[in-house]
Amino acid sequence: MCGVFGFVQNKSFIRNNIESQLKTLFELTEPRGRQASGLALAQSSEVNYYKRSETASKMMTRKGYKRFLDRSLGSFKKDQLIASLGHCRLVTDGTELNEYNNQPIAVESLIGIHNGVINNYHQLAKDNNISPQGGCDTEVLLARVAQIYEQTESGVQAFHQVYSEIEGAATTAVLFPESKEMVIATNFGSLYAAKTTGELFVFASERKIISDFLKKYSEKAEIQHFVPAQGARIDLATGETTYFNLDSAEKTQKSARGKGDYKLINLNPSPSTLKKCKRCILPETYPFLRFDSEGICSQCRKYEMQKFKGKEALHRFFDKYRSKNGEVDCLVGLSGGRDSSFGLHVLKEEFGMNPVGFSYDWLLTSQKARHNISKMAAALGVEVIYRCGNYEVQAKNIRDNIYGFLKDPDLGMMTFVQAGDKEMYHYGREIRKEVGLDLTIWCSGYQLEQREFFIGYCGIDKTLVNNPRLYDYGWGTKAYLAVYYGLKTLKNPSYWNRSIFDNFMAFWHCFVAKDDFLYLFNYYPWSEKEVEETLNKVYDWEADEDYGTNQWRMDDFHTCFINYVYYTIGGFSEFDDFRSNQIREGLISRDEALKLAAEDNKTRYESLRQFSSIVGFNLEHVLKQIDALPKLYE
Repeated sequence: MCGVFGFVQNKSFIRNNIESQLKTLFELTEPRGRQASGLALAQSSEVNYYKRSETASKMMTRKGYKRFLDRSLGSFKKDQLIASLGHCRLVTDGTELNEYNNQPIAVESLIGIHNGVINNYHQLAKDNNISPQGGCDTEVLLARVAQIYEQTESGVQAFHQVYSEIEGAATTAVLFPESKEMVIATNFGSLYAAKTTGELFVFASERKIISDFLKKYSEKAEIQHFVPAQGARIDLATGETTYFNLDSAEKTQKSARGKGDYKLINLNPSPSTLKKCKRCILPETYPFLRFDSEGICSQCRKYEMQKFKGKEALHRFFDKYRSKNGEVDCLVGLSGGRDSSFGLHVLKEEFGMNPVGFSYDWLLTSQKARHNISKMAAALGVEVIYRCGNYEVQAKNIRDNIYGFLKDPDLGMMTFVQAGDKEMYHYGREIRKEVGLDLTIWCSGYQLEQREFFIGYCGIDKTLVNNPRLYDYGWGTKAYLAVYYGLKTLKNPSYWNRSIFDNFMAFWHCFVAKDDFLYLFNYYPWSEKEVEETLNKVYDWEADEDYGTNQWRMDDFHTCFINYVYYTIGGFSEFDDFRSNQIREGLISRDEALKLAAEDNKTRYESLRQFSSIVGFNLEHVLKQIDALPKLYE
C-alpha cells in the first residue's frame, strides 16, 4: 500500500539539508506508491502543501515544487520547529486524477496522510454527515478526525475515538496547527520512527526507509517499531514526544489551542488561483488577454452585444421557402442537443415550416442525443435522414490525433481531435440536393458560443462580432490557419496518419466551401430559460446527468475530453468563455458565472470513460499524461 513519512526538527537548520532530506525520504518511499505524491511543510504560522498525480521523482522536478519549497522554507527561523508530512500513493479508493483524493489532504483545521484501507468509510461518512469532495477513504477518515477534534480539542483523543470507529488498516499522521501538535498512529504495525541526538524525529512506513535515511546523514538513533494500536504525539512548540496506546481507556487532556493563527495553504498550481477579469471570468492565461487599470479584460472592452436580425426578418425570409401544401421545404441539422431540438420546435410550431431533419452521427453522438432526436421527430412528425461515419476509421483518427497531441502538446491543435464532425457541413449541402431543397438551417448562431481562444491558441488575435461564420473569417486568417496546421503536422510525425485527409476536408468544409446556410439564432433571440422550459415541459427532453448541469454541447462525447485538456493545461475551458459571454449579454451576474463555471469545469469521469471506450484508449494513462504536461499557470 501507500508510503508515508514525516519529520519534526529544529536544530542546526540549513535549507539545503531539509531539501536533501525530503528528497531522500521521497526516493526511499516511492517504491511503495507511484500514482501520486505530495508534501506538507509546517513552520511559523503557515502549513503549505503541494501534490501531483505522478511519481515523487517527477513531482520534485516541477517548477511548482520549487516555488513551494521557496514559500515554505524561505522565512524559516532557527529557533522554530519545522514539521513535514510526505506521501507516495498507491491507489485503492478514488482516482488519483481528482486532486481531492491525493495526499496530504486538508480538512477543516488539520492536514494529514494515511496508509491503508478503511473498509467502512462509506458508512462512516453517512453516519457522521460527511460529504467528501473526492471519493477516497482518507478524506472521510480525516474529516471524522476533524469533527472529533473540534469537540475534544485533543488530537490524541480524536485518534482514540476514530480508531474505535473504523474497520480496516490505518497508519495515520496528522498535523493539528491550532494546537501545534503532530499525532501519528497505526493499527497494523506499518510505522517506524527514530529520534536522533540532533533533535530530529523522523517516521516512515518501513524500517528500511528509516535505516537508510539515518545512514545517509550519519545519524545514530534507535529505530522504534510501532506495534498495532500504538501512537505518538509530537509537540510542535517544544519537540517533546509522548507515546500512547489506542486500546487504552485513558482520557487525554485538552491541548492548548491556539488562536487560529495558522493557515493551511494549498500551493498546487490551480486555475482557481489565476487572476480573472473583474467584469467577466476569463483568466490571465486566455490568449492575447490584457487587463486595464480597472482590472477589466480586453475581451470585455471590445465586446459588442449580439444584434439579432429579429423574428420579423426571419418570417420574411421563410416566406420565400415555406411550402403551401405541407410538403417538405427545408433541411435542418439535428444533433440531439438542446439548441437543435429547440430549433426544430421553433421552425415547426412558430414559423410553420415543414422541415426534414438530418443527423451526421460521426462516432461520438451520445445515446441521450440520439434519444432526443427520436423524441423530437416523433412529437413533431418530422422525418430524419441519417448519415453515419466510418466508426472504425474515425476512432483510429481521433486516437492517433490524441497521441500526436501528447507528443507535441499545442492547444491550437486540439481542434484536430474534433475535426471529424465537420463533415456535417458537407452533408448539409449534399442531402439538400438529394431531396430537392434550396435551404439548409443550422440551429446555432448565438454569440454565447463565440470562442476566440480556438484561433488565439494558433497565434491569431482576432475580434469576433455577432458570431461570424468560419467562412467569413477573411482569407488572411484562413491562410494563416492553413499554414499553421500544415507546419504543425509536418513537424510532428505522429500526425502523419489516415486522419490527415479528414483534417484537410474539415478545413475545406469549414473555411473554403461556400457557406449558404441559415443560422437560426442569428435571427431568433436565444433564451436559456425558454429553451429548457419548452424542452422539459413539452417534449420530456433527456438531459445527460453525467455531463453536468450545463447541457450546452452535451450531444458530443468529445467535448468532455477537449474541455478537460483546455482546463487542465490552460486554466479555463469553453464553459468559462460561454459564461463570460452570458455576463456581457446581461443574462447572468459575475457571481453566478463563477459558481456555474466551477460546476461546469468539474471533471466528468463517466463521460470521459464512455469517450475512451468508444475511441479505444486507456483513459487513466492518457489523462495522467495530460495532467503531467506543463501548465500555462505554473
